Amino acid sequence: MSCLRERADGRMKLSVIHVLEATVGGTRRHLLDLLQHIDRERFYQSVICSTLRDKRFIKDIVWMTSVGIKTYIVQMKRNISPLADAIAILKVYAIIKRACPDIVHAHSSKAGLIARIAAKIAGVPVIVYTPHAFAFFMCNSHVVRTAVVCVERFLGLFTDALIAVSRSEMEVAVKERIVHPRKLFLIENGIDFSKVQYSDEARLMWRSKWGIPKDAPLIGCVGDFRAQKGQQYLIGAMPIILSKFNNAYLVLIGVGERERMLRELAMKMGVHSNIIFETSVRDDWSVYSAFDVYALPSLYEGMPYTPIEPLACGFPVVLSDVVGNRDMFEAVASAYEDASKMIKLDQPKSCEALSQAILYFICNDELRSEKMRKVRREIVIKLFPLERMIEKTQKLYEALLFEKVVPS
Repeated sequence: MSCLRERADGRMKLSVIHVLEATVGGTRRHLLDLLQHIDRERFYQSVICSTLRDKRFIKDIVWMTSVGIKTYIVQMKRNISPLADAIAILKVYAIIKRACPDIVHAHSSKAGLIARIAAKIAGVPVIVYTPHAFAFFMCNSHVVRTAVVCVERFLGLFTDALIAVSRSEMEVAVKERIVHPRKLFLIENGIDFSKVQYSDEARLMWRSKWGIPKDAPLIGCVGDFRAQKGQQYLIGAMPIILSKFNNAYLVLIGVGERERMLRELAMKMGVHSNIIFETSVRDDWSVYSAFDVYALPSLYEGMPYTPIEPLACGFPVVLSDVVGNRDMFEAVASAYEDASKMIKLDQPKSCEALSQAILYFICNDELRSEKMRKVRREIVIKLFPLERMIEKTQKLYEALLFEKVVPS
């Protein structure tokens, strides 16, 4: 099954269908980067997506349609739902059967389940899967985790390539025997750095909007309000930080089901007057200019975009030592002798460790100097270019379909 389309040079254009349920955060960002930057002379891309997770994705669908990207809406439920999942598989199968793509690329766990089964039944030549953090990372029960791992192993039998966005995620895939090692490929997330840079004007504008003095220490965190991101530990760290700097502030940027819980926690801990919840910002990278320190106390990741962006603006970053996050530290350490001047890894789920790591940067003016800002930006530009991510993805698509050889 293949419907290759002819290119201007007479060669065939590959058809790729992306399937996505998790239309939020880094998964959404990754998909949009592929749609915008993959060579349209070499590839014809279309999208099957759900709008249940985040209604704001409808704006992205409007953009896709405006630039000629065919989009199909199939509602997929985030949680396990046998009947709804079976219906979604049938609908995705019907679309794939009509579109006859060369490659189906499934993103995140639920779409990974639905799309891979549908694509296998439809006889798609190449099936690609990017987990963007495995679903079993969030399982607290050993029994449930084991079951989810077994499902991933089963789906891995008819997956031609599993793309890990970080080396530690790749190591987990090997350890858990999700797919054969020859099917594993490392393609780290990349950033368009032309969009992300420090601005004095943006710093003043955002601080004025939030009512934060220009010289007050400001900690920032960007991420949806869900359990994975661990914002509650940042709120829990604030009493310790305020005991040292009573004019410090925390800005939490995002939306999500845990917003009310986080607001109530801030009230309970008596730090609500020093915490701003910013829920109206999306895809506006100028906010990073307002921060002094960026913190992301995640419980797990694939490889997050948001720590790269404040580093590109020149600010230090504090991360929990978990899959995906630790790769950031290791990458910087490979390029800079004293990585701890740029990134601190702290113990996950520890308010004390988190507060001490943040205070380390707040107390040291030299580490937030203009000189260090320039060094941080130079390093992350070399480490995480978007162009590399796009080119490696394109080469992998072509190798899987035509060469059956791993591209160098």
